[in-house]
Amino acid sequence: MIVEGMLFVGHADGKPLTNRSMASHIRDVSPQEVDLLIAELNEIYDRAGTCYSIVSEGAGYRMQLRPEHEALRQRLSGRTKQVKLTPQAIEVLSVVAYRQPVSAEDVTRARGSRSDALLNQLIRRGLLQLDRPGGQRELPEGTGKPVYRTTDRFNQLLNIKSPAELPHSEDLDDN
Repeated sequence: MIVEGMLFVGHADGKPLTNRSMASHIRDVSPQEVDLLIAELNEIYDRAGTCYSIVSEGAGYRMQLRPEHEALRQRLSGRTKQVKLTPQAIEVLSVVAYRQPVSAEDVTRARGSRSDALLNQLIRRGLLQLDRPGGQRELPEGTGKPVYRTTDRFNQLLNIKSPAELPHSEDLDDN
């Protein structure tokens, strides 16, 4: 019941719970025993026909609704709408990602066309942030202009820790 309770509550930051972290909260239980308990719980859930199961995700576990109940989750919590970016928005996002911090004028100069509307759209979507003069973020030398940077959401969507992990042209294989 303790393992099940931990999985039900989940990790504070939404990350999967590892067998090691769960075992550390239960006296005389090893991480391997947590793995066995999770397998047993999933067997019980299967036999009972529950709408949820425990899934392995990366190095940890999380409780989630079974795929056949996804429509219910979307109806109750509000459907997540997949939105695609236009080629122009991707171009603006790329310029900012590779040259940040960068001003709107620098983005426009790099693209050869005005980028203000696209920059604002990417801010609304949580992919870019605008740092204003006098803020806590460092601005490029000699400018007092607002600058754009990518956000943590951008990093999460690309599954990177920081923009430094983005591929560079020399990293790409032309085959």
